[in-house]
Amino acid sequence: MRLAVAAATLLCASVLVFAALNVLPGDPAAVMLGTEARPDTLAALRLQMGLDQPLVVRWWNWLAGIFKGDLGTSHTYGVPVADLVLARAVVSVPLAALALAVAIGIGIPAGLFAGSRQGRMADALTMGAAQIGLAVPSFWIGILLVLLFAILLRWLPAGGFPGWAEGILPAILALLLPALALGLPQAAVLARVTRTAIVETARLDFVRTGRAFGLTREEALRRHALPNALPPIVTVIGLQFSFLLAGTVIVENVFYLPGLGRLIFQSIGGRDLPTLMSVIMLLVATVILVNLVVDLALLRLDPRLRLRG
Repeated sequence: MRLAVAAATLLCASVLVFAALNVLPGDPAAVMLGTEARPDTLAALRLQMGLDQPLVVRWWNWLAGIFKGDLGTSHTYGVPVADLVLARAVVSVPLAALALAVAIGIGIPAGLFAGSRQGRMADALTMGAAQIGLAVPSFWIGILLVLLFAILLRWLPAGGFPGWAEGILPAILALLLPALALGLPQAAVLARVTRTAIVETARLDFVRTGRAFGLTREEALRRHALPNALPPIVTVIGLQFSFLLAGTVIVENVFYLPGLGRLIFQSIGGRDLPTLMSVIMLLVATVILVNLVVDLALLRLDPRLRLRG
């Protein structure tokens, strides 16, 4: 049932993406040829690109091409879109994964720390820091990180990407500051969600029973409250990965990374519709896939959800 819903959602998304991008002002053929192109040359190129066909026919041809693994040819680069997207995804996907690791590595311990000290000064300071993290946008954090770690301390590169062929360490170092810029605001979100879940779960009987058997408050929360607080935390983590992948659009331009985010900007500027539609559909499919994985994980973590169907 969930697979059918995911497939239907993906189909509806393809209609919306195709319709939205193809009604935008501007002729891709005119953008490619320039303002001084002859009308017959422009008409020939529009015929070659299939722009003379009805929208429904063009959508169906595009959708059929996706199922065959053919995403078309980039109008800007003149190469298969699939190759172009794959070359950029090897930057954006590791960046989003690294940012998610930052969010989980900082957010969950911070939330557990604050929740175990509810009402104390440490709780207020941690949640205050989380509030600041929520208020500051990723690109501003990125600029501050570059000023501190790249320009002042000279520990990390300010931007660019050497490529995985140059070695894993240089590539990871190049992605570290962008991952921090992306991950720190999400760590703040995760800290607040974890803190709330821990505080609510700490009031339940099994936590008090754990303490009655000699566990300290921190041990009881870590062993009994945290596992039972995981469903809302896992839900937020799933949403965050989708957000982080989409959030690379801004951060990749700040750090001059050749990922999907920069490809989207370049495709919009060049009216490169095949590339733009393919990247957006890839992001939509990733969101749907992550949500499906989260649903299955929640069924595993909370047996009550299986009983509800």
